[in-house]
This record gives sequence, C-alpha cells and structure tokens, in this order.
Amino acid sequence: MAIPTLKSGAPIQEINAALASLGDGSGMVLQEFTVAGAPDASLTPKALAYVSNGGGGNPILAFSDGTNWKRSDTGGTIAAS
Repeated sequence: MAIPTLKSGAPIQEINAALASLGDGSGMVLQEFTVAGAPDASLTPKALAYVSNGGGGNPILAFSDGTNWKRSDTGGTIAAS
C-alpha cells in the first residue's frame, strides 16, 4: 500500500483524508511534545507531532518544515502563549 504524501502546510482536512486512505482503520499515533520539549525541527523535517500547548497554550497538530515546528491550522510557528 502506498503511503500518502502531503505538501508542507496541508490543511487538517487533507491530513485526515490521507490517514483515512491508509485503509486499515488503525490511524496514526503521533509523538506528544510541549513547545519547550519539541525536538529540533531541523533534525526532523516533514515530521508530524501532537504539541500539547503549541496553539497558544492549547493542543495542536504540528509539522516540521525543517526549520520550525508549524501549526497545522494556521501555518504559524508553534507557541505556548
């Protein structure tokens, strides 16, 4: 089975559709971080993560663009406040 590929900054709807296309119903389990504990984005390009406080203190799905961890909803850099 081919793994779907998403463009950087893909909206959450595209991410959900890609996960649904995997077909086995198991979904994907993401690593969880805080903003302070997120790994260096330059070491994890194209990675996805659940950031428990990255949406201005609220949980957010984030992706590494190779430089920063970005919010999936706005494309802005994650921030705790």
